[in-house]
Amino acid sequence: MEVAVGPEAVYVRDSKAAGEGPVPRVSREERVAFVSFAADGAGLDV
Repeated sequence: MEVAVGPEAVYVRDSKAAGEGPVPRVSREERVAFVSFAADGAGLDV
């Protein structure tokens, strides 16, 4: 996975499929929310 941070968005792509497939774009706020969610165990009871 590769992540590129731009002034208004964060772009993510699968580095194994470079040049193919979608490149999701999320806002910085959405990325912060996702990382926080994942760091908390993604809501899983572990």
